[in-house]
Amino acid sequence: MKRIYAGQLRPGMIVGEDVYSYSNQLVISKGVVLTDTMITRLEFYSVPYVKIAEPENGAFHDAQPPVSTEGESFAYSALIQSSPEFKKYKQDFDETIDEFKDNLNDIVQKGADINTDELLNQATALIKDTSTVSGFNLLKDKDISIHIKNSALMHHEKCDGSGYPLGINGGKIDPFAKIVGIADVYEAMTAARVYRGPLCPFQVIDIFEREGLQKYEAAYILKFLENVVMTYMNHRVRLSDGTKGDIVFINHARLSRPMIKSGSNFIDLTKTPNIYIEQII
Repeated sequence: MKRIYAGQLRPGMIVGEDVYSYSNQLVISKGVVLTDTMITRLEFYSVPYVKIAEPENGAFHDAQPPVSTEGESFAYSALIQSSPEFKKYKQDFDETIDEFKDNLNDIVQKGADINTDELLNQATALIKDTSTVSGFNLLKDKDISIHIKNSALMHHEKCDGSGYPLGINGGKIDPFAKIVGIADVYEAMTAARVYRGPLCPFQVIDIFEREGLQKYEAAYILKFLENVVMTYMNHRVRLSDGTKGDIVFINHARLSRPMIKSGSNFIDLTKTPNIYIEQII
């Protein structure tokens, strides 16, 4: 198996090991063939990487970093990732994750003695290496609002306690961090990938509606999604069955499924569950 970071996953890759969220919720099972929707869900659950079953010809062993239309930023990223310092950091981080996981498996499955010092040291090493903690450390001594500092630290936390790095629940998360977290994951899920353009916002909103209302502050996420949807009022769209039409009415109970006017016909997407908005045109 090969560890592939979420941003480099492609549809068609085969999952080599069960994928869990930070709260130990099964997200994708071993053996599943990845689709674009599944890769998008990984962003939603803040899954950083997936272990992929390697093809017999080892096709992705030497895969190059993704190429962007904004080539300079990706060129810089590729330069950083190819540096000896980054490779050493990545190797140490991956080894710590594997050791931590092996220790937990020994305790849970084999009844091994619990070495609290070793587990604490490994867990601390992982937490210190997260970008959220690094961002907070850069800001903690600055003369700026505590909300900004907390947003850097907490924007990957979830109201149900399934986020990271602290795993705290909604009552302990800074309100500003909750808002930044929503915007951050929405941007990540709609962003273009090397194998496709930006994902249709209505498909992302559908994922939020089905899986996100417990993970985010309800008042914030609903207001955010409502404002996103309203920006597309009267926009022309293409549906998954090829029909083209205009958004003429927003269904506030199901924001991802508005009313579409196509010629003289009106299509209520709440009554056609197998049809969805595929693209804004």
